[in-house]
Amino acid sequence: MAGTLWSPASHQIKEFLTRHQIPFQFLDGENDPQTRQLVEASNQGQLKVPTVFLPDGRVLSEPSIQDLAEKIGMQTRAELPFYDLVIIGAGPAGLAAAVYASSEGLRCLVVEKHAPGGQAGSSPKIDNYLGFPGGISGMDLARRSVTQARRFGAEILSAQEVRQISIKDAYRIVTLSDGTEISCHAVLLATGAAYNMLSISGVEALTGAGVYYGAAYTEALYYQDQEVFVLGGANSAGQGAMYLSRFASKVTMLYRGSQLKAAQYLADALWQQENIQILLNTEIIEVHGKESLEEVVVKDTLTGEVRNLKGAALFVFIGVQPQSTLVAGQVLCDEKGYVLTGQDLLAGGKQPKDWPLNRDPLMLETSVPGIFAAGDVRFGTNHRVASATGEGGIAVAMVRQYLKTL
Repeated sequence: MAGTLWSPASHQIKEFLTRHQIPFQFLDGENDPQTRQLVEASNQGQLKVPTVFLPDGRVLSEPSIQDLAEKIGMQTRAELPFYDLVIIGAGPAGLAAAVYASSEGLRCLVVEKHAPGGQAGSSPKIDNYLGFPGGISGMDLARRSVTQARRFGAEILSAQEVRQISIKDAYRIVTLSDGTEISCHAVLLATGAAYNMLSISGVEALTGAGVYYGAAYTEALYYQDQEVFVLGGANSAGQGAMYLSRFASKVTMLYRGSQLKAAQYLADALWQQENIQILLNTEIIEVHGKESLEEVVVKDTLTGEVRNLKGAALFVFIGVQPQSTLVAGQVLCDEKGYVLTGQDLLAGGKQPKDWPLNRDPLMLETSVPGIFAAGDVRFGTNHRVASATGEGGIAVAMVRQYLKTL
């Protein structure tokens, strides 16, 4: 793959290939004359990035993620017109549900628009997941889970997005972005949550060009011996900082709280790491750079002091927002967008308005019968991998109970 370090499209392709653990070599079209000549020769004299060179000789110029997925042989289309369960999202909750559902004989389809593992999949190392005393990377956990689900017969579509869920009698119709309609008995929303976007001066122009959301695992190698920043103070930020410290000469964590929110074992490791600097009570107010990030402007929330700090990259891990836009207005959500399920739907012991059945909603069932939610998109989540995988398993049990009523 040929691209430039400051190209958002190149970053997107690198992130996709890395998260799917597809081996590739990155060629710098900006600083390597031979790479530039190769790209121009393949694009009628134009420097188009990214340009992907496949082993069979095919060349893809500025490909979309879906086009790339199809060309490298990933499954992007469902094999059947009907499934017992369609799972939207291949994070820990969705993959756990796929394993349990398919192992119990349900016809199961998983639709993932980005990469397996969800937000957890970008974690360089998860140290407190049961059964892995030495820790495990989010990508490795996702790879094992995908392999396990497929072994039991689950289908997993890559680079596909669900645009709509509709109801027709006892069936749920899932419409994909390419117009394909897939029928099923039940749907599980496992779309997870995404990092909040920064809304400060200069950040939009530099997103993917020195400013990254998560992505520490993907980009760390390209910032060898440079100074970088990590914004955030919880587990994901701490794990990202620890991984980046293996490559960068210095990692500065910026956190507006008075103490880190990371687990104690991780916080201790961060304070002890020599090339990690932690600035508490610090918020970022601007970023500067022409083609790439050059410096950040920070403010001490206690003293009001403003400083400019030089650095080559900013990795953002601040808060999350549920990815529930797909069902907005269709199922009940709280004011932040988290999907309400089960007992949380019973206001004062009363069933939600327009609930069509005599029974109460099942555990993890939304305000629409047959549509369930699990993991970080659900109200009441605690944003832990173990919790999400547990909910994925519980959701399948509830789906089976629901299927008995049809």
